[in-house]
Amino acid sequence: MNYQERIKSLQAILRQNPNDTKIRKALALLLSENGFTQEALAHLIHITNSSEADSSVYYNLGILYEKLKNIDT
Repeated sequence: MNYQERIKSLQAILRQNPNDTKIRKALALLLSENGFTQEALAHLIHITNSSEADSSVYYNLGILYEKLKNIDT
């Protein structure tokens, strides 16, 4: 399965259960790896608004902000 099919599959699962943070995180990482930085950022920010955000979510957020040159210094 190529990355486009995997993205579509994860999106379909997420439509069925929008509160599944594991699927949302997997989707965000896959999107990020394939150049969809803004979309990945939106998913990770969504996760930070839940109680299930862990350190890897914040780590990956930092990476995306750096890619977007959106870091306050």
